[in-house]
Amino acid sequence: MYWSRGAQEAFETLRSESGDKDSQRPSLTDIFKEAFTVYDSPIWQDTSTSAQCGEIEEYLGRPGQQQHDLLSDKESIRLRGQQRLAELTGSRAYERYTGSQILKVPILENGSIPGELS
Repeated sequence: MYWSRGAQEAFETLRSESGDKDSQRPSLTDIFKEAFTVYDSPIWQDTSTSAQCGEIEEYLGRPGQQQHDLLSDKESIRLRGQQRLAELTGSRAYERYTGSQILKVPILENGSIPGELS
C-alpha cells in the first residue's frame, strides 16, 4: 500500500475538521478514497500469483540475465531463475512473495504489466 498525491489532502481534511464538532463530518472512507495508489490492495496471504512467480523466475533464469550456460529449455530456465532469485533475495518466488503480489496489481487494474518483463 502506497500513499497517492491525494493523501496530503486527506490528512489536511482530518486536521481541519478535528475541532469542528457541530458539522456533519465525512466518513474516513470518503476522506481517504483518493489517498492510496491502489484501490483494492491484494492481501499478501493468497496463492493466486503462480503465474507471476513463474514469470519472475523465467525472467531471471534466461541466458543474458546472468552467466550463459548450455541449459535452455523452459524448466531449466525456471530452475536457474529460482536459484538467481534466491541469491538476490534469500528466497525463491512463492505465491505469497511480495514481488509476485506487486506484479499482479497492474494486471488486475489494466490487464497488462507496464513495460512487460518478457
